[in-house]
Amino acid sequence: MVTSSVGLTIQLKRFFLKAGLSIEKVDREGAYAFLERIRCREALIDLERVGGSGDGSYEVPAGFVPQVVISPGVGTQTSFEESFLERGIKTYLIDKKVPESLGNFPQAKIIREYLRHNFVLSADGVTLRALLKEFNGDILLQMDIEGDEIPILLSLSEEELGKISVMILELHNIENLLSPKSLKIANLLMDKIKIQHLLVSSQPNLFTQEFALDGFKFHSHVELTFLRRDLEHGYSKDN
Repeated sequence: MVTSSVGLTIQLKRFFLKAGLSIEKVDREGAYAFLERIRCREALIDLERVGGSGDGSYEVPAGFVPQVVISPGVGTQTSFEESFLERGIKTYLIDKKVPESLGNFPQAKIIREYLRHNFVLSADGVTLRALLKEFNGDILLQMDIEGDEIPILLSLSEEELGKISVMILELHNIENLLSPKSLKIANLLMDKIKIQHLLVSSQPNLFTQEFALDGFKFHSHVELTFLRRDLEHGYSKDN
């Protein structure tokens, strides 16, 4: 924790310089409010961590079995996706770096492209909108695409977003979201998601840098798990 105004000023300058921002251009109150908004102080449902304990694993509602997993930005850390493939669950792995070995799973749908923005019309690649149209059952979406999740999700309709039962977002470089313009966009995304989904888990990615802002500690990357609100009762701790 920062204990002096001089120490705080030095740390803030380093923090914002790393993010490419000047201290004068940061909405500090808005930054604190957003950091609080993406914290989950108490688990409302039973959760389990899928994919081991290392980088690339995430928390999901305990016992949740999706019809399909959609995982753009999977990269080479595939323990999460493999846990569903081993149970015979169809899993879309969308990334140019998907390991060849995953092709041995019959239910693996490997797309060696980056996820396109929903408004891009192209014969190449795939959009989240197109994938959501293919399924009506429980969909688990896990996005780790380094900031592109914001415009992609914002461009979905409420009906399209409502098809996702469980949504896992790994927000990268939280320090870059603290300028007024970036905060506005990030809050628009949270507003849209929380209409139909409840934040049930917020975990720092412990493999990324830790910051302290006025004693408020957080990591550069954070893993957020959302559950569609109409499913909450089935996973409540009271059951």
